[in-house]
Amino acid sequence: MSILRTKINTSESFEQRAFLRAAVVILYSHWEGFVKSSTKAYVEFINTQRIKYSDLKPCFLVFGAKKHLNFISQSKRHRKNSHSLSLLFLENGKIAFIDSTTNLDTESNLKSIVFDDIAFSVGLDTSQYETRYNFIDEVLLKRRNSIAHGEFLEIDVDEFNSALNDTLGLMRQYKNDILNCIEEEKYKR
Repeated sequence: MSILRTKINTSESFEQRAFLRAAVVILYSHWEGFVKSSTKAYVEFINTQRIKYSDLKPCFLVFGAKKHLNFISQSKRHRKNSHSLSLLFLENGKIAFIDSTTNLDTESNLKSIVFDDIAFSVGLDTSQYETRYNFIDEVLLKRRNSIAHGEFLEIDVDEFNSALNDTLGLMRQYKNDILNCIEEEKYKR
């Protein structure tokens, strides 16, 4: 992003517009990738702590219970449902394992509702992000989608620099929230 910012600020007219369009798509990609990879790293950290499901906050129990709940909701066999329900309660005393590869889906469009769900699923307080949801949906996602789908979108240097600073601020805030959860062991009950 630093290289693109430099190119944008030193380029002229047509070249600058091309760099701006590319930078908007890459900026969104950085945002989505950062949320996904940092959340995954947080979940993997929790897995290394070897904590029982019963000692984790309820938001993490969903990860362990999901497979059983899905099975129970789809099966019509009482015997199999009873077995799955028993396993669900027995696993409460087992060491937790949260599969970060299947449970953290950005849906290829990290709109605010998806971000909120991911952050909430790992116990982060999402209220502090709510004022930024319009920015996520309208500036990051909508502009990225417009450019990625071939639509013409005029962006000026000041708009891009503002979006870049706001995105980096969101990423810093998300990183700090995760680090605070680790330091204060907020993943525990």
